[in-house]
Amino acid sequence: MKRMVLIALLAVLALVRPAHAQGEGAALCALAFSAQQGHLFESAIDSYTLCIESGGLTTMQAAVAYYHRATSRRALGDLETAIMDYNEAIALQPNLALAYNGRGVTLATLGDIEGAKADLEEALEIDPGLVEAYQNLGYVHWKDGDLDAAIRAYDTALILTPDNAQRYLNAATPRLDARRDLEGALMLADAGLRLDPELGPLHDLRGHVLAIRGDQDGALMAFQTAMDVSGAQLVGTYETSLARQGYFSGTPDGEPDADFVAALRACIAEACDLWAE
Repeated sequence: MKRMVLIALLAVLALVRPAHAQGEGAALCALAFSAQQGHLFESAIDSYTLCIESGGLTTMQAAVAYYHRATSRRALGDLETAIMDYNEAIALQPNLALAYNGRGVTLATLGDIEGAKADLEEALEIDPGLVEAYQNLGYVHWKDGDLDAAIRAYDTALILTPDNAQRYLNAATPRLDARRDLEGALMLADAGLRLDPELGPLHDLRGHVLAIRGDQDGALMAFQTAMDVSGAQLVGTYETSLARQGYFSGTPDGEPDADFVAALRACIAEACDLWAE
């Protein structure tokens, strides 16, 4: 869906009026968009700047150019300047839902949770079908500890894109965190894994849910599958967490040896959190 939206926005930028300046500006924006798609964000920013400064764009084209430049800046971690570009896009086109969504995500990264919520809700007021805004709003609510609101937002994103395995993980996570509707979390995990059996985090989530439900053998199998599909890095993460919580006395090396498995079993028996800080 994101790709379709971006293609539509590019088409807006490519609209050509008789004026030569506008044609030149739209061509520069098309060049910038191509660079952005190739993750050449610095080049994209330079080209968007030239496009904007060409002075030949319609109001909508200019707003979209600011939006894309903001997105490129955000990709490079230049968050404060990205906010300024999102502001320009919204000032030119107050109904550009994507700009509110992008600014909301950026504000969340900067720690302005209330500002992020307001922007994401405004994006959805303008475009109730903007899946990414539901997804981002779910994340912001989850980070803010409002798990009920996170579940509602993530569930809506899942309903809109039921063929996306990541959406099942997102919808199940606040259920696990709330220790409520664990049956629903397990059903979501199983449904997501039918779409993508190699999605390690979903196997991990299944392990946590099964441990809480007292199914120790099932939890161990789920964690082992998560490690099988994710590799040594996840084993090392588990080892580090188990050591921090006093279950594992070995040196984290990414190898699931007998001592590690015994520590993992002890953790499962107490339904500990393998992601505990």
